[in-house]
Amino acid sequence: MSNNQMKRKVGIVTFHSATNFGAALQAFALKQQVENMGFLAQIVNYRPLFMQEDYLQSKNMFAYCKKLLQYRIFERFRNKYLNMTNRIFRCINDFAFLSADYDYIICGSDQIWNHKITRGLDPVYLLDFPVAHATRIAYAVSMGATSIPSQFRSQFAKALCQFKYVSARESFTRDQIVSNGWESDVPIVLDPTLLPVSYLTLSPSTCSESPYIAMYFVNHDSELELAAIKLREILGIPLINISSYRFKGADKNHYFLNPGRWIDMIKHAKIVCTNSFHATGMAIIFNKIFYTIGLHGGNAGLNNRIAELLLKLNLGSRLLHSAYEIPDTSDMILAPIDFIAARKNLNDMQSHSLEFLQEALK
Repeated sequence: MSNNQMKRKVGIVTFHSATNFGAALQAFALKQQVENMGFLAQIVNYRPLFMQEDYLQSKNMFAYCKKLLQYRIFERFRNKYLNMTNRIFRCINDFAFLSADYDYIICGSDQIWNHKITRGLDPVYLLDFPVAHATRIAYAVSMGATSIPSQFRSQFAKALCQFKYVSARESFTRDQIVSNGWESDVPIVLDPTLLPVSYLTLSPSTCSESPYIAMYFVNHDSELELAAIKLREILGIPLINISSYRFKGADKNHYFLNPGRWIDMIKHAKIVCTNSFHATGMAIIFNKIFYTIGLHGGNAGLNNRIAELLLKLNLGSRLLHSAYEIPDTSDMILAPIDFIAARKNLNDMQSHSLEFLQEALK
C-alpha cells in the first residue's frame, strides 16, 4: 500500500472559484497546510452559478472579454495548484454524489457564511449535506460584517449542530456563531494565507523592478486613490495598479496577473497601498512598508477584519481612514515598521491556529 493510500483524506469547501486573489490564495494555503500536516487534501469543486454569473456580468463586450481573460488566468492557477475534484458541483443536490471516502470535510476560510455574498445562507458552505463518516470542521469562517437574519437562524443553528469543530476568523463571526446556539468555545484563528505555508512555488521570483508603489483595491474608494497619488507625488516613483480594475491615475495597470505574479508584485514593491485584507496580509508576510486605507460608506464594516488583525500584531497605526493621514515627507513615509514584534505575535497566532487544526484533524 502506498503512502498516499494510507493517508487520511480531507475535502475542502471554500470560495476557490472566485476570480479574486485573496480567495484563490486562501484556498491554496489551506490545502497546503493540511498537506503539510500529512493528509491528502482536495478542493471540492463547487461552482455555484451565482459566483460565475456575478463576475462575468458586463455592460459591454470589451469589459466582458477582459473579465473572461482574467477568469481563464485564474482557472489555469486552480487547475495547476488546487487539486480539485474532477466532478463539478453546481448545487446542493449534486452533493449526493460526493465521494464517501473523505475522513474530514473542512469549510472555510473567507466569507463563506456571508448571506449577502451567497444570496442567502448556502447549505453547501454550511456542509449541510450527507458526508458519511467524515468529521465536519469549520476553519476561520467569516460572515464579513453581516449578522444572521431571523429567517435563516433556524437553518444556521441546525447546520451548526452537525459540526464537530468550529473556528472563526473574526470576533464578530464568533459572536454570531455563539448567539445562534453553538455552546462550545469558538477559537479565533488566522486566515489560511497567514499560516506558515511557503509561496515559493507560486512566487519564485527574486528580481525586482525599479522602486514602485503597488496599489491594490478590492473595492473602489476615492480615499485609497488619493492616498496612492499622494505617495507617488512625495516619493517620485511609479504607481503600479495590480487590481483587477483599471485606475486612470496609475502609471501602469497590471490587471492580467495570476495569483503568483500578484504576490511577486507585492513582494518587490517599495510601498504597498491597499484597502484589502489579503493584500495587507501579504505585505506583512514580506515585511513591506504598507498603508491600508479603510473603506467608506456601505463597505466600511469590512474594515473590522483588517483592524482586528492589525491590532493583534501591534500594527494598528497602519490602518488609516483618510489620504490626509499619509505622512508628508519621504523619510516619514519610509520609516521602518517594527516587524520583529509583529512577527512574534504572528508566530503565536500561527501556533494557536495550528493547534486547532491538529485537534480537529486527530
